[in-house]
Amino acid sequence: MFIIMGIPEKPHLFVFSLLSVIIPIVFNTMMTTYSLIQEMIHNDDFNNWCKKHGFTISMFTILSSADVEALHILSSKIAGFNAFSAPPLSSRISRIVFWAGCINIFLEDIPQFIIQIYYKRDTIVYTIIPTLSLISSSVTLCISFFGKLYFFFMYFYGNKKSNRSQKLIEVI
Repeated sequence: MFIIMGIPEKPHLFVFSLLSVIIPIVFNTMMTTYSLIQEMIHNDDFNNWCKKHGFTISMFTILSSADVEALHILSSKIAGFNAFSAPPLSSRISRIVFWAGCINIFLEDIPQFIIQIYYKRDTIVYTIIPTLSLISSSVTLCISFFGKLYFFFMYFYGNKKSNRSQKLIEVI
C-alpha cells in the first residue's frame, strides 16, 4: 500500500521499496520450498500427511512466501481442524525456519522502516497512509525483534536445562 500510495512523489525510493518487498518474497519462497522438501524426505509422518493434504500444503507454500514462519501453523491444531494437524516440524527444520525469520528482519522489516523514515524526512505534507505504514512498520519491527530474542533465549536456556537434567539423570 505504501509503495502505491506514498512513493510516486518520491521516485528515488521506489526501487528500494520494490526491492524490500521482492527480495524477502524470493528468500521466503526458497526457504519454504527447501524446508518442506527436506521435511518430506526425512519425516515419513509429515510426508504421509502432505499426501493427504495437498491443497493445504500448496496454500501454505504460497502464504509462507510472505513469512516463512507461517509453516508452524500447519502443526498448530487450530480449532481441531485436520488441515492444521501436521506432525511437528523436525528440530532441524524448526531451526532453519527460526533463522530464516531472523534474516527476514534484516531483509524486510529494517529496510522498509528505513525507507519510510527517509520518506517522512523528505516529505513536507505527511498524509495518513504513510503515517499508518510507518507506525505499522515500527510495531512489526519491535515485535519481530523481541519475539526472536525471546525464542532464542527460550531455546538456549531450554537446551541448557535439558542438558543439566540429562547430566543429573546420568549421575543418579
